Amino acid sequence: MFGRRRPSQCIFEVKRLMGRSFLDPKVSQLKYMWPFELVAAPSGGVLIRVPGAPDKELFEPEEISAQLLKEMKRIAENFLGGVTIKHAVITVPAYFNDSQREATKKAGTLAGLEVLRLMNEPTAAAVAYGHQRLIGGACAGKKIMVFDLGGGTFDVSIIAVKEGTKADCDFEVRAVEGESHLGGADFDNALINLVEAEYERQTKQIILQDLQAREMLREAVIAAKHSLSFEDDADIELKIRGVEFSMSIERAKFESLNEERFQKCIAVVEKALRGAGMRSSDISEVILAGGSTRIPKLKELLTRFFDGRRPLQTVQPDEVVAYGAAVQAGLLAPGLRNDDRPAITVTEITSLSIGVNCSLDVMSVIIPKGSRVPANGSTSFFCGRDFQSSMLFKLYEGERALCRHNRYFGEFLQEGFIPSQANGKTVTKVELEVNCDGIVCATAEATANHVDVGSKVGFRGVLRKDGALAAAVPNEPQEDWEATDKALRAAYESRKDLKLLAWKIRENLFRKMSEAQKAKVNEVLKWLDSEDHLAAQSAYDAKLADLTRLKNEIRTPRWRGASKN
Repeated sequence: MFGRRRPSQCIFEVKRLMGRSFLDPKVSQLKYMWPFELVAAPSGGVLIRVPGAPDKELFEPEEISAQLLKEMKRIAENFLGGVTIKHAVITVPAYFNDSQREATKKAGTLAGLEVLRLMNEPTAAAVAYGHQRLIGGACAGKKIMVFDLGGGTFDVSIIAVKEGTKADCDFEVRAVEGESHLGGADFDNALINLVEAEYERQTKQIILQDLQAREMLREAVIAAKHSLSFEDDADIELKIRGVEFSMSIERAKFESLNEERFQKCIAVVEKALRGAGMRSSDISEVILAGGSTRIPKLKELLTRFFDGRRPLQTVQPDEVVAYGAAVQAGLLAPGLRNDDRPAITVTEITSLSIGVNCSLDVMSVIIPKGSRVPANGSTSFFCGRDFQSSMLFKLYEGERALCRHNRYFGEFLQEGFIPSQANGKTVTKVELEVNCDGIVCATAEATANHVDVGSKVGFRGVLRKDGALAAAVPNEPQEDWEATDKALRAAYESRKDLKLLAWKIRENLFRKMSEAQKAKVNEVLKWLDSEDHLAAQSAYDAKLADLTRLKNEIRTPRWRGASKN
C-alpha cells in the first residue's frame, strides 16, 4: 500500500543497480519502468532519489541494501532473544561481477556486519539440499544442476558432489552461466505492457503519466502472475481516478508473452552444460531456487529438456538459498565449531575470465573463466613503445577478444620506467587474485628497466568515475563472435611476432645493415605504432616473412653461400 501512496519513495529491485554504472545500457533501459528517480553519481555510479527522506535525498544502492540488511539483522536478533549478531554470510548471484560483489560487501559493512563470505546463490541452494539429504543419502558422485531464477537475476550452476575426507558433502562447482538482468521483474514488465495497452484502449487514458496508478497496476499484475502459477487464468481489476477497468489473463497468453525469455533460460542451461563438458543425461538432479521457478512453463521446459525427469523443489524456492547460507555461516562463524555438525566444503569457480588491456584493445586473459576460487595468475609485459616511462593497466571481465566487448572495472598506473628503445624484454609482472568472495585484487611489480626494481603498485575493485562500467553485450550468435574473436587473437599473435622481430633486428643487426635495410625495418615499426585497430593476420604474416628474409640475408651474406672454383 505504501507504494501506491508514495511510489517515488518505494524502492525495489535494488539488486539490479548494485555496482553498476549510470551509463549501463540495462540501467538506461529499466529506469523508466521504476517510479523512483535515478541520477548519476560523481563516481559514475547510480544514486537513488528518495524525496522527503531525513538528512538527505540521494542514496547509493548499497545504502538501500544496507537498510534491508539492518532490518533482517534486527528480526534475527529478536528471534534469538536479544543476542547481538555481528557476522553474516551474504549470498549473491553467481554471475555477479567484481563491482557488484564489492557493492554487496559494502552494504553488509554499512549494516554493521562483518561479512564472513559472499556465497553464490546456486551453490547455497545445493548446500541446503545436501545438508537435508534431499539429493539422496549417497551424494558422492552425483552431478547436480541448480536452476536459480529470482526476481531480477538468473543463474545456472553445474555442481559435482564429491566425497571428502571427513566431509559429508564436498561441492565442487564445474560451470557457471547466467544473466544478471533476467527474472520475475521481466515477466512482470511484459504483462504490465500488455495490460497498460488494453487499459489505454478501453479508457483512452495514459496510465504511464500517473505514478500511483502505475504502481496499482504493478501490484495487480504481480498478483495475477502468482495466480497463474496455480490457475489457468487470472483477473485484473483496477479503479483509477474513478474509472473501473478489468480484464482476464490466460496462462497461455502469459506464456506466449514470455516465450523468448523462457527459451533464453534453456539456452543458458545448454551453455552451462557445454562449459562443464556434460550432457543432460549426466545430471543426476535438477534443483530449483528462486520464486520464479514456480512458473509451470519453466518446470515443463526443464522436464522436457532432461528427458522427462522432473526437477526437485522439496525446499521452498524462496528459502533454499537462505538455508544454504545459514549452513555456510555455521561452518565459518568464529567460536561455534564442534564435531557434531556435518562437514561440508564448497569449491567455487570464476564465472568470467579476467585480464588486462594489451595494445589495440586486445584482452590478455590472466585468470581464465572456470578457475577454482581462490584463483591467481600472472603474466609479464614489455614496453610497447620506444621511450615509454609508464604503463597503464586496464582490467576487464569477459570472454571476448577485444576489451570494448567485455566489462571494464578498473585500472592502475605503473610509473618509473627508464625511457629507452623498446626491445621486447619484459619489464613488469602483473598478478591478479580472485579471493573467496570473488573480488579481484591486482599488483604490478617492476622487474627490469625501472628506477626502483621490485617496487609494486596495486588495485582493488572500485567503481570508476568515467562511467565505463557500461558493459558491451555481443549481439551476434555465439558461433559468429567466437569465430571472429579467434581470428582477432590469431592476428594479434602475428602482430606481436612481427614487432618482436623488428625490435630484435634493430637492436642486434642495425650495425651490419645498409640504410635501405634499416629504413625497411623502421617503416614496419612506424606502421605498427600508427595502428589504431588490428589489421588482418595476412598483413602481419606478409611483413613478418619479408623481415625474416631480410634477417637471414644479413646473417648469411650471399658470398658465404657461393661455391669455390
